[in-house]
Amino acid sequence: MMRYRLFGLFSLAVFLSLGLLVACGGAATPAPTTPPPTVTPHPATPTPLPPTPTSPPPTPVPPTPTPMPPTPPPTVVEIMAQGEELEFEICGESTTWERPPEQEQSAKWWSSGRYAAGNEEILKYPWTHNFFVVYGHASGEYDITNLSGLWTLSGDVRVKCFEPEPHDAILKLETAEAWVLLHRVKSIKRLDTHYVLVVEPTEKGVQFIQFPRPERHLPLTLHFVTKDGQEIETIVEAESPYWPYPQLIPPS
Repeated sequence: MMRYRLFGLFSLAVFLSLGLLVACGGAATPAPTTPPPTVTPHPATPTPLPPTPTSPPPTPVPPTPTPMPPTPPPTVVEIMAQGEELEFEICGESTTWERPPEQEQSAKWWSSGRYAAGNEEILKYPWTHNFFVVYGHASGEYDITNLSGLWTLSGDVRVKCFEPEPHDAILKLETAEAWVLLHRVKSIKRLDTHYVLVVEPTEKGVQFIQFPRPERHLPLTLHFVTKDGQEIETIVEAESPYWPYPQLIPPS
């Protein structure tokens, strides 16, 4: 009897367990495990670096210009053909003057006083030349007068050259004054700072002439020629020992 009672209790326990399972939908089936999503690693995007400072491109150096050759000075023929004809004033003249004998000249000036110890080439330059340009300065004119032989000329021949207005124009380089020994001036032509003075030779005589200079205060080049174009002498003021204004000589 006791055995049946235990069996009945066991059966009841099984029945209740089955009922509970049925009520809950049966035995719990473990849910499938979902694997985590696979994450594909992407390469890291590099952080852009700041731009490297660069030196500015070198400034192009312009090519050195080829210096232009200097313009050659006009020839006598060009001045005669293209030049402006100028009027000139004879402010003093003698038709009878001639140089003294050389021995007298030497005794009077070359071998005594002011010029005794001077350079012979410089002292005799006025003696061997017949054309000079003066600038209104007493010292320079005094030397040319003494050393050329003009000291024998009467002192009043040049009186008109010293009148205030023309003399002031000489000092200001507005007018040129040329001394022409043993020749007579026939005409003057000018092309810029280049002049041609047509002269004819004479056995005796001297002329002191004045004529316009250019507005620019520059040294002149004066060609003394015969009427047939033969050049007798050229004075380049920038190279003359009597030119008193070296600051006005253009750079070469």
